[in-house]
Amino acid sequence: MTPIDFDTDQALIKAYNRPLMIKKAVQEMQGIAAAVIYDGRVDDGEINLIREWFSRHAEATEEWPLSDLAAILNRVLADGVVTDLERVDLLNCLSRFAAGPQQPEVVQGIFDVDVPITFREQTFLFTGKLVFGTRKKAETAVVERGGYVAPSSVTATLNFLVVGELGSEAWKFSRFGAKIERAMKLREDGSAVPLIVQEKQFVQAVIGPSALKDRPEAH
Repeated sequence: MTPIDFDTDQALIKAYNRPLMIKKAVQEMQGIAAAVIYDGRVDDGEINLIREWFSRHAEATEEWPLSDLAAILNRVLADGVVTDLERVDLLNCLSRFAAGPQQPEVVQGIFDVDVPITFREQTFLFTGKLVFGTRKKAETAVVERGGYVAPSSVTATLNFLVVGELGSEAWKFSRFGAKIERAMKLREDGSAVPLIVQEKQFVQAVIGPSALKDRPEAH
């Protein structure tokens, strides 16, 4: 019988449960953020509350999206003086982070806006419920314009992650949010820079004049 190595076993359990730990930490901070922004301002007591929370969840803050919030908080606290402008920046960041159907910014804040979407030699992946039509229809639109469709997961070769109808509940690390999380992680690591765009942006590129130039028959 293999002897029990408590240190090794604890490390294994910790690694196995890490995704769940991150998920719980994100949801907890979303709740805190929603409570903080309720009155439209961030006071010193609330800033200290958030700072203490991050100190207790140091490991979780290494992962996106908590890493983004931690970076902003560290910048605000860097010189020991919190200006009115920094309070506004922190309030806006917490507003984007906060959970709940009354906070659509949570989802909106993850998208790349005003980016040109081209198709030739570009790889696309779709997630969420598409309003444009069926997933097959969207994928066909990409192939017809000289692009490629990723099999099922976010990889370093992905150029565009197209997100369909996606509410805040789906964003919170569900099967849709996991793809967004992976794309953000690649960007954070510098491994790749997949663009995260809304389905509406994709549709505009498909039916717009610029899309016609990308059609194979136009060359």
